[in-house]
Amino acid sequence: MDSAHLSQLENEADLDYERGSLERALERYRSILTEAPDHAPALNRIGAILAQQGDLEGAEASLREAVAADPTLAGAHSNLGNIMLTRGDARAALACYQEAVRLEPESPVFHENLAAAYKRLGNITNMVSELKKSQRLVASGPRRDAGDGRVKSLGKRLGCMPTAVLLIVALAALVALLS
Repeated sequence: MDSAHLSQLENEADLDYERGSLERALERYRSILTEAPDHAPALNRIGAILAQQGDLEGAEASLREAVAADPTLAGAHSNLGNIMLTRGDARAALACYQEAVRLEPESPVFHENLAAAYKRLGNITNMVSELKKSQRLVASGPRRDAGDGRVKSLGKRLGCMPTAVLLIVALAALVALLS
């Protein structure tokens, strides 16, 4: 598969994914892998789709392949962290999220994920710190979609309100702990 065809197929798969046509997107990402088996972005998206479909084992396997194929793909580390956190392994999730933040420190989503791991581990101080970082990044302007470098418009920002709610809850928990 030449790079132009691969790029076109990936763009079509990404559009299907963004539209919520997960089965069609999954089919396209898998077709990319028939010609480029170590294509990390496709492996990452396959992992994300499988997780959304409830196949955590398949998702984890695909995400581990993505990380092995491209250790610099921050989104794959973060998605793998999501699997670990869902399974209740907050320490493993923390390590994944820390790597995602190290690779892409300007992603508010990765800081939110890191905050969730700290919360699960009972580390309220670090949780609040990460939520504040996330809020500063959201407030600083358009953000890039987690792990793939595309800019999201202000109207499509996700996480702004939930992060504010999380921050309020975190501060309330901190006050409760201190009193």
